[in-house]
Amino acid sequence: MSKTRLLAPALLTILVLLLSTVSPTLAADSPNPGDVLINEYVANATTEWVELYNTTSLNLDISGFYIDDIAGGGGAPKVVPASTILMAGGYYVMTFSSVLNNTGDDVRFLDPTQTVVHDSTSYTSATAGHSWYRSPDGGAWSPTESSSPTQGSANPGGGPSINPGDVVVNEYVANSTIEWVELYNTTGSSLDISGYYIDDIVGGGGAPQAIPAGTTIPADGFYTMNLSNYLNNGGDSVRFLDPLQTTVIDSTSYSFSTLEYSWYRLTDGGAWSAEETDSPTKNASNTPPAGPGDVVINEFLANSTIEWVELYNTTLQTKDISGYYIDDIAAGGGSPIAIPASTVIPAGGYYVLEFSSFLNNGGDDVRFLDPAQTIVLDAYTYSSSTAGFSWYRYPDGGAWATLETSVPTAGARNPGTGDVPWTPGTFEIRIFDVEQGDSQLIIFPSGFSILIDVREASWNTGQGAALIAQKIQSITGGTHVNVGVLSHHHLDHIGYAGYGGFWGLMETHGITFDKIIDRNAGAWVDGFGGGTVDGICDPDLEIQWYNAGTQSGTSRNWLCYATDSANTKIYPIRQVAQLGSTSQIDPPDAGGIVEIVQVDGDGVMMVDGVTPIQGDHTADPVPPSENDYSIAIKIRFGTIDYATAGDSDGEYATSQWGYTYNDVEAILAPRFGQVDVLRANHHGSGHSTSQFYVDNLDPDASAISCGNNTYGHPGQAVLDRLLATGDVYLTNLCDTTRIYGAAVIVNGDIILKSNDGVNYTINGVAYVASDPVLATNTPLPTTTNTSLPTATNTSLPTATNTPLPNATNTSPPPTATNTPAGSSSMHVADLDAVTLSHQGGKWSATITIQIVDNTGAPVANATINGTWSGAHSGSGSCITNAAGHCSVQSPQVPKGGPGNATMTWTVTNVTHSTLTYNSASNTDPDGDSNGTSITANKPN
Repeated sequence: MSKTRLLAPALLTILVLLLSTVSPTLAADSPNPGDVLINEYVANATTEWVELYNTTSLNLDISGFYIDDIAGGGGAPKVVPASTILMAGGYYVMTFSSVLNNTGDDVRFLDPTQTVVHDSTSYTSATAGHSWYRSPDGGAWSPTESSSPTQGSANPGGGPSINPGDVVVNEYVANSTIEWVELYNTTGSSLDISGYYIDDIVGGGGAPQAIPAGTTIPADGFYTMNLSNYLNNGGDSVRFLDPLQTTVIDSTSYSFSTLEYSWYRLTDGGAWSAEETDSPTKNASNTPPAGPGDVVINEFLANSTIEWVELYNTTLQTKDISGYYIDDIAAGGGSPIAIPASTVIPAGGYYVLEFSSFLNNGGDDVRFLDPAQTIVLDAYTYSSSTAGFSWYRYPDGGAWATLETSVPTAGARNPGTGDVPWTPGTFEIRIFDVEQGDSQLIIFPSGFSILIDVREASWNTGQGAALIAQKIQSITGGTHVNVGVLSHHHLDHIGYAGYGGFWGLMETHGITFDKIIDRNAGAWVDGFGGGTVDGICDPDLEIQWYNAGTQSGTSRNWLCYATDSANTKIYPIRQVAQLGSTSQIDPPDAGGIVEIVQVDGDGVMMVDGVTPIQGDHTADPVPPSENDYSIAIKIRFGTIDYATAGDSDGEYATSQWGYTYNDVEAILAPRFGQVDVLRANHHGSGHSTSQFYVDNLDPDASAISCGNNTYGHPGQAVLDRLLATGDVYLTNLCDTTRIYGAAVIVNGDIILKSNDGVNYTINGVAYVASDPVLATNTPLPTTTNTSLPTATNTSLPTATNTPLPNATNTSPPPTATNTPAGSSSMHVADLDAVTLSHQGGKWSATITIQIVDNTGAPVANATINGTWSGAHSGSGSCITNAAGHCSVQSPQVPKGGPGNATMTWTVTNVTHSTLTYNSASNTDPDGDSNGTSITANKPN
């Protein structure tokens, strides 16, 4: 057997190095025009020279090529010697004398036949000892000569090309007498930007503006170009172009600009802010240091193994807090703790500093100090701290709450209440700020309390219940509410049984009620609809509907919970709302009346004027909206009248998502009569709070509960008609395209208070109640329609059943996995979105999809494919579980920047081993999507 002897590694390395230095032996190709360029030359010197540059990644043989000056004249062409190999990205320099003219000439690079010009350039003058050069190597010719020629090496300011990301548009003012654009060098080296351009919208606008010769930006530095009448006030693009104007190095766009405000990156070279700043930082860092009031202590946890302090930036500008300090009691306690270098807080953002054994459990100070430790920028003193609880401001940057919260929110918006406790003897209506949803607490002077609705943002969250439970305790001092009212069965009003909402209040947070008032939608009947008689509620088969149109997992799972006798916290206290009753909700206070004026769509006919919306319409091709079955209540104390009616509609229309709106308000308006305060129906939706309704109720003040949304809440017409009638209060700035005029955007809870039943305030504004003539109101029936079954249906099982899963579950309550006979197709039955904030100014979205077959049964093992657009682009997929559900989660994306406000998920295909996908049947009973695409909004 023969053997092959291997070279020792060291010897092999030496051999490779020796071979690599012998360039004449390297294989090389002949260049094509454009492969080798004239890169630099000196024409006015005793020794003239021309530098060639290989633009390619290949070694090129330029033997026998020529350097020449003006065609058909001048000196004789100079031949490149034999065996001259120009290395990839390298240089070759030819020297000579008395060939190029000082006062102007051509410089040409010719092929060996002297018939093909591979490259050429011209000049009109040459300064002694200076060179004409490209910047960068192989790039555009500099408009000026260089006094420091770089024979055989990178050109001045050139070197590598400026790549996208090296220099970026960092800040600009578009609405000013003097406009300006600031560039920022993100690299660690000085960069020459001579001959680059600032431009606006592509293919239009003003002519590109050249950056003057000799302009460099130092590493981590700035260059600012002033402009005049160049950028449009109403929206434009800002672009940074290469010298050839063919490559966009960086660009950004804006849709509006405020006078003397700037658009800016949150940190130099970082993500764009979603808002302008009124404090531009021209030619300076976008992250100036924090001054007094700019950054405040927002929340802290003192009694824990890991303690922490959260700082909050109150401004519209990113702030640098590097080297600032967190400290406790002055001149005592632990040594101040320094905030690390390069720490910035984005506008409206947070920074959390963790430590241990620093703050005292029994009371201490928390202080925020400047880098010199001489200025106290903010401080708070506490006398005690509960283990695991935090002290906090509410809202962020606002007043300190009077109680600690059991739900700390390090690095996120404070969900605590900041509520001032209810004062005995006071009548209060508190419309809670729960973003896009509803929750109200009414307290009579005696302390008799009514809770209407508990909003959840997603089916699998209990955050809404946690917030409302804390509010109840903060306001009432206890955990008991006399009456809970579910206006209707939508997620943003009652939550999802098994996770949050009313279920979460009772099962997770220990809130108790004397009674729960519900609408008569239906009940669980064991074995109904083809289900198995097993004592376990199958929400997709075993709900017998009484009054319903659209129905969702929210409603089905609630009825599984509420009408199951085994669930002892809800079943014994649940009552169906009695139309016209003033005794079902009966405060003991003199002058206190609560009247149920509508439930289950009583008296409302469909658009044909004949068919009542009462009854089971769940099988209708285009069923009525769940909104139209809302409970409506008139609350009276003294002469103050308040109207609230869930999501009742005020028109006849058909939704693009396959259900109908019906004019419930035509029935409601005369039943309510004139009131002092109106809670706008359906978050101020354009389908509700009609002109007829507003004219009849004629309120002095109206309230709208809504949040940042894509549904168009509140409708502009609704805002306009309410403003024309009286004052308008909103919990939040909701749809940002609306014109809010004189409306009061509270950015918090809307609170009505009265001590005498006549004089009242809404968030401090004084009003006086009027007393309408009650006899003009339309009489109400005093009993429910006897033809309709109620929740006390004797068919309800009495056997001990398995309770719903608790809030720690990660999937919805189980549903049947069998596919009914006759099913042949499947479609999207529900799309829901939930968003989450992360530290570092990022957010993510989770989309939950449910697939059902053409009989309405859930489909397991279906593969859902879809795409993201907006703040994140990409694709994803998931496989449904037994309930037909699965979820797709986006990566974390920055909150900043105009394009990072939303993410949209679009279902592109659904596949299954036996069923075909029928996208035309896609729907979403919750109404927050079209069944195929759903948009998730960036959280605050």
